Amino acid sequence: MCEYINIISNIIIAIATTIAAIFAIYQWLQHKKVHNAKMLLDFSNIFESNPAIAEFFQKIDYGDNWYINTKFHDTKFEKTADFALSTLCHFIKMTEDKIIDEKDFYAIRYIIRRTLENQDTQEYFKFLINFSKQNGNAFPFEPLLRYGRKNHLHGDIFK
Repeated sequence: MCEYINIISNIIIAIATTIAAIFAIYQWLQHKKVHNAKMLLDFSNIFESNPAIAEFFQKIDYGDNWYINTKFHDTKFEKTADFALSTLCHFIKMTEDKIIDEKDFYAIRYIIRRTLENQDTQEYFKFLINFSKQNGNAFPFEPLLRYGRKNHLHGDIFK
């Protein structure tokens, strides 16, 4: 009789443990979804609320010529462009590191594509690639280049 009670209690413990594990996994997945949604919202807020980034993307969207080599460097707008591009790099890096699922960032993907396919962005990248090589430094926006190559975007720098 004791043996049957032992077997039944072991089965009940196994079932309870399995149910608890399934519940824990479910909770973890829900938490991950909420966390990713918050991160995406935070990134969206950066694009909308930061005047420097908004100015940069406005120039991209309206096709304004923002990169004129001789006039661009050492200007306030160079810092603005670098900040905006660095922000996009951080976002792409988070998707590469599987912190954010790439399928969740469809709105930001539009911004990234528009930015990378912009002729002025590509000219600036060409300058920075050469400048980095001449000075023995790494190209500062490498995640953006990888993204452009991986997604077969238009432009010489993505080949």
